[in-house]
Amino acid sequence: MLNLKPRKMRTEEHQKFLIEQYNRNRPAEKQVTDMGELNRALLTTEIKYVGRNVTLSERRVFHKYGEITINIPKDIPQDDVHQWLMDNEHTWEKDLDKALAESNYEFGFGFEDRRGMEEHDQPTESRYDINGENYGGHL
Repeated sequence: MLNLKPRKMRTEEHQKFLIEQYNRNRPAEKQVTDMGELNRALLTTEIKYVGRNVTLSERRVFHKYGEITINIPKDIPQDDVHQWLMDNEHTWEKDLDKALAESNYEFGFGFEDRRGMEEHDQPTESRYDINGENYGGHL
């Protein structure tokens, strides 16, 4: 026959002490009266608070900005500068890459201080501006 009697029972004095300690500084409506209530209260607290974890995360955006100035033929009309730059990309792309590599990271998206940089949904943005002519565009 199985012996289902608990082997280590707390004495009544110890149970009373535990209940008193739990009830101390608690409002009457949250106090417990017996060990069953105490065990349920402690389990509820454990389930509610113990073993929980939180993942904290933060996204910080930095950007690099590079700039070079090149000479282009005088006789190219403004409307054709874009095409000329694309056709001659091999003459300036390494210099721009070097300028980017040598630049420092700056905090933020890079839209605020850079005229014409406004492609908010793109990871990179390239543009040209014809100096002294108030004309330019995206490459």
